[in-house]
Amino acid sequence: MNSSLIIGIPVSILAVFGAIYLAQEVTLIQANDIFEQYQSDSLEKKIQCSGTARCLQGTITDIVDGDTVKVNNQSIRFALSSAPELNEDGGIEAKEFIEKLCPLGSTAIVDEDDFQTDGSYGRIVGVVTCNQINLNSALVNSEYGEISKSFCSTSEFSNSSWASFACK
Repeated sequence: MNSSLIIGIPVSILAVFGAIYLAQEVTLIQANDIFEQYQSDSLEKKIQCSGTARCLQGTITDIVDGDTVKVNNQSIRFALSSAPELNEDGGIEAKEFIEKLCPLGSTAIVDEDDFQTDGSYGRIVGVVTCNQINLNSALVNSEYGEISKSFCSTSEFSNSSWASFACK
């Protein structure tokens, strides 16, 4: 048998296996790129905020009271929605209501109020969505909270379905 043939066959086999391996790697890279793009597109579709102010996504790190939570340690005051203070009747119940809807560690989306970008006492004022629930609306529609009518004229959310009944 020809010695170049003996060497050539294994080299050819290695070349074929190398080409197959390389094709698989390219396919995996392409699949990962597509998956990452899908995740990015899905995230962008999930995070849909109105207006032009900040739109944030993060983790609930604290439930301060019935109308204030922390997302990534940033205080968020619910736009238009108000609950009693913790030392007032119903205050603890309002906080517990929000904790049930949106436990610590949950992912939340914050849509900052375009008309209140200066915030309130260092807090962002906005609508908080957690576990696909608008917490502002849930609070107002529960027995634990109400619309802060004095802010109807200064909130982009005053015409929202959950607030418009009180902001007319």
